[in-house]
Amino acid sequence: MRIWLIFELIDQDLANFLQSSPPLKFRQIQDITHQILSGIDFLHSERVIHRDLKPQNILVTSRGEIKIADFGLSRIYSIGMKLTTEVVTLWYRAPEVLLRCQYATAVDMWSCGTIFAELYTRRPLFEATSEIQLLHKIFEVVGLPRECEWPRDSTIPWSSWSNLPQQPIRSLSCLLPGISPLALDFLQKLVAFDYSKRMSAREALLHPFFEQEENANTPEFRLNNQQDKQTTHYLANKQMKSTSTVQSTATSFISR
Repeated sequence: MRIWLIFELIDQDLANFLQSSPPLKFRQIQDITHQILSGIDFLHSERVIHRDLKPQNILVTSRGEIKIADFGLSRIYSIGMKLTTEVVTLWYRAPEVLLRCQYATAVDMWSCGTIFAELYTRRPLFEATSEIQLLHKIFEVVGLPRECEWPRDSTIPWSSWSNLPQQPIRSLSCLLPGISPLALDFLQKLVAFDYSKRMSAREALLHPFFEQEENANTPEFRLNNQQDKQTTHYLANKQMKSTSTVQSTATSFISR
């Protein structure tokens, strides 16, 4: 008896897509982000935490469809459930994971925020070689929380960082020059240090960023005429099938 496993052939992942494409148009950023969040919203509605969202685990078809992949670290979440902190590729890891705290679906939203920023810059928002260095880089951008805001279940005391300024050294608007005010607000609500203040996937899908017109974006992220022709294929052929395509992948995981 032989068992044949047949998988859909996907052209590339988001990391390769960003490397091989010219700077993304504003409309593309909106579309890719909306599709990712639609998939995450479905997963979270089924109590599934992905726990390893990164561009390499997000697939892009030739039709512009986004599919979330690699559920090896995913778990079905329940209240009070203890989850390991050895999850999520370092650059996309949320502060509560780095601080060895309890966490839930908000870790996926932090990863979505860092991926969103990468759609603009085509480089990781927080690039580091160790967890300590990553925390430094995060605090440089979001600022050091006050002691009263420090997670009580963290194994790393606030005093370890008390020499850092509480005000950000580098703001998100400096790291993403030219980002629109709505896009900046959207990003800030995804990478909030306090996970309880982070947007859920459903809240993010309702953010006015997705209603913003392309001409509201500033020139830094716009394409010239030649680049615009190169990206026409993506925009002409894309189909908004994120929820249904991710459902088929996620359902197979949930039914195990």
